[in-house]
Amino acid sequence: MYTENICVSNVYAGNCVTTANYQPVQSAESAASAFQDIICQKVNEAEAQQQACSATPAAKPDETEHITVNNYYPPPSVHSAPPPDPTAPFSIDNHYPITEDDVIPEIRKVRHIISNTDLSAKTDVEKYDWIENRFKESFGDDFMMARSLNLPSSMFYMIGVEFNDTLNKHMADPAQTNRARLYGDSSADAVQDKIREKYPEELTNKDLFLMVHDMRNSGVLDADSMRSAGANSLQRIMDTLDLLRTHTRIVTQPPGEGELRPMSMMERDRLWMGMLNEKADGKIMQFYYNRWACSGMATVSNDVAPFIVKYLDGVLNADGRFVLPPSGNREWGELLSKILGEFDEYDELIRSRMALIDAEEYSGASLLAGDGTGVEAAMEAGEGSGVDGDVVTEESYGAEENHDSEDTGDSDSGAGEESSQQAA
Repeated sequence: MYTENICVSNVYAGNCVTTANYQPVQSAESAASAFQDIICQKVNEAEAQQQACSATPAAKPDETEHITVNNYYPPPSVHSAPPPDPTAPFSIDNHYPITEDDVIPEIRKVRHIISNTDLSAKTDVEKYDWIENRFKESFGDDFMMARSLNLPSSMFYMIGVEFNDTLNKHMADPAQTNRARLYGDSSADAVQDKIREKYPEELTNKDLFLMVHDMRNSGVLDADSMRSAGANSLQRIMDTLDLLRTHTRIVTQPPGEGELRPMSMMERDRLWMGMLNEKADGKIMQFYYNRWACSGMATVSNDVAPFIVKYLDGVLNADGRFVLPPSGNREWGELLSKILGEFDEYDELIRSRMALIDAEEYSGASLLAGDGTGVEAAMEAGEGSGVDGDVVTEESYGAEENHDSEDTGDSDSGAGEESSQQAA
């Protein structure tokens, strides 16, 4: 996804092997001669390689990174996932070189290494590069895939949350830092267009999600996606990602059912993965925009309509709504209320998993349920775990959770709105 890789050399002499190029021979005599030549050549090569591998060049002082770690967490190994089979059904597992059971221990290793490294001499761009490469080493180049495709039931999702959280601890505005390192001083419109060029002309659902996240993570989309103070309480700002989440929830509704049937995150994500390669429907996104804008339940982010006009063929009327054919008389208020409730449930799951990552003890059993059952285990983790009694403390929140609003002083109500200063 990004351009720079940090190469670490851990060469062991016994692993230095060169395969010889064998040529066909025409007779027994020439075969014997060729065989003898090969033996001599391999002996000479082995001696030369042994000397090269055993020689350790001295590092220049300004090129040495000092990482202070204890022996409890070894540096992460460099992982590489096998390339996905384009003909196989989409599976998030194919994008990661580790299993879901390995996610929390590996996150703890990466967190420990980064926390014990002095990055004060680095610029924000250098910090971003260095942190990103730590995640790539442990989780592969596609470490943000589950986060980008909105698959919260998967533990792989937490890798993206941890990455965003880590960036926010080390720089003021990760999205703008990422924009500067990838696109220099290009305008926001130019950055959006460059990102759009990376994807096919006809977008699939997968393409649309990845494109939105590329733009968000580069600071050129959903800039005002943060908690705002409403008339009576905190009100959610619906950004492009929230519209996409609305889409994933409604399209996974079994046909013929009028009400939104209760569905676990795991069940919804499984159905959604089966639809990722289907063509994205811009008209559906325009319809969701109109529904949320008219509902009065949320304020729609200012970035959403221009994005839909620019890339999903939307046309706005004088009232700022998209021009669409008449729709049915479905009761959308009740449906959108249920979706907001599911958003809150999703936020609570992410918080509980972050608390468990912070906890000193980890059993792993309750994390994979995808239904929020890990909360009780987090509450039992005790002192020093980021959990204080029945309240998940501020330090244990992930990057996607906003803290208390400065305007109202309220504590956890309306949880889960994503801040523009957090590269979600």
